[in-house]
Amino acid sequence: MNKKRTQWFVNRSMQLRIAIELSLFFSIILFVIWVDYYVLNNFSQVLNISFDRNTLSIISGYSLIILVLNVIFFYIVTVYFSHRIAGPAINISQSLAAIQSGHLDTRITLRKADYLKEISQDINAVTEQFQHTIKQLEQHLQALKKASVIDATMQADIDAMQKLLSYYRTS
Repeated sequence: MNKKRTQWFVNRSMQLRIAIELSLFFSIILFVIWVDYYVLNNFSQVLNISFDRNTLSIISGYSLIILVLNVIFFYIVTVYFSHRIAGPAINISQSLAAIQSGHLDTRITLRKADYLKEISQDINAVTEQFQHTIKQLEQHLQALKKASVIDATMQADIDAMQKLLSYYRTS
């Protein structure tokens, strides 16, 4: 199921932290490249390499422009990719809160390219199993309420409820 993206910043602090870290990483790489051009420009005479000064100044100017454009590009890319992590994390968190408050019909749905799909599928499977178990308990409880005397059928229902309840640990 493909849900249309309505909000790019679903968890602004987490996405910005990821974006800043990745942008910083790529900026450092680009800065190093720019410094290489600077060193090449200033120390070409020491290294006995002959470059035309005009050529080096053009290269340095373009490298600064490329550096700025790359930083902007990498920031946009990191926000996009961080959304594929932050969006599902928020969705899972909200769904778990709903499940915790008793809404066992809640299911987590993620977009095709989102991360954390395996976790959401596992949570959905656990919730579905728990919902099924609760329904079975309700059926057995109804059977117990209808009985006026404990007989073999009632004892079987009580045993079935105990078996279902023993699956879940409360401590």
